[in-house]
Amino acid sequence: MLSFSAKGFDAAHTAQKKVLSYCLFIADNSDNWFVSNGLATENQKQQLYWIGLYRNLRMANTMFPDWEFRIYYNDSVASNAHLLRAQQHYPDAKFINTQETWPQRGKSLFLARMLPMLEEDVAFCICLDLDNVLTEALREETNRWVTGDKILFVPDISSDIRYKIPGGCFGLGSKRDVKYLKQEMDKFIDSNPAFEYGFDEELLLSIIPDAYMNAAYVSKPADRLLADVGGKITSELKRLPNSNKKRRRLA
Repeated sequence: MLSFSAKGFDAAHTAQKKVLSYCLFIADNSDNWFVSNGLATENQKQQLYWIGLYRNLRMANTMFPDWEFRIYYNDSVASNAHLLRAQQHYPDAKFINTQETWPQRGKSLFLARMLPMLEEDVAFCICLDLDNVLTEALREETNRWVTGDKILFVPDISSDIRYKIPGGCFGLGSKRDVKYLKQEMDKFIDSNPAFEYGFDEELLLSIIPDAYMNAAYVSKPADRLLADVGGKITSELKRLPNSNKKRRRLA
């Protein structure tokens, strides 16, 4: 049985944390890279995810200072110089190696970024892709969502959200039923052993109650909430903060 593991799941629901959640990994037995919610086959494309890691860390530090920044990764990138450098320069972010609790490497790690939704002390969680960059528009929409009474946060998309919830841009709030979500996630995973591209979106459609969807906070379209990653990784390296200086905490 592949079970979600969430620290504090049985604790009292204090619901105080707000989390921006990402995943980072390389698929097994392939020259292709799967980092966050995208497939890259060229070196230039691969670099975009590392640029996205650096840039989102930097921007979250100022735009989302009261949100915790999490990266769920496994051994496929654990020794990568870029990951180690990011850990050194952004020690207040949480880098979580899922190798022991999430032995399946590859596309299944898309689901690991959903783990904050199963933690009782997490009030709000937004799952995002590293090949997109945080923007002021997302900050504004997020602020409206967290001060309202909607459980589900989704961008405006062309299709009905009952048929598509984007795995790389959605959120759940403090009024969600944590125990129900954990139970339904485990059931869905047990009955669907294959992890194919889009599996995370299939899971969301299966486990998110209709009541959440019918009363969702629908924000601006995703292309107006998140910017495409661009530029060069050398430029991002030059903008890394001094690891010895005290910085504003991310959470």
